[in-house]
Amino acid sequence: MSTKEIIEKRVKSLTISIKREKAILQELESDRATIQRIREWEETGVALASDSHYTSYEEWKSSLQKQIKRGESSLENLKTKKAELEAFQFYLDKIGA
Repeated sequence: MSTKEIIEKRVKSLTISIKREKAILQELESDRATIQRIREWEETGVALASDSHYTSYEEWKSSLQKQIKRGESSLENLKTKKAELEAFQFYLDKIGA
């Protein structure tokens, strides 16, 4: 496989990865909104549903905070992928791909 073919393959992979950004942002927004709702329920004394997957609001918030950290990390990784994509596109443009 030539260098050009390897880079073209990587460009496709990066493009697919970058398309996930909108979904990641939506998930972060949803998780943050859920944490806010949980805080409101705690303040007003709403009991955790008996059929909840979590044993407490704290456990639920902790799980969401971990998801938020993963999402934020994914966004940081996407910044690198965007820079790589730009560099690869520049290279391909220069060699006349």
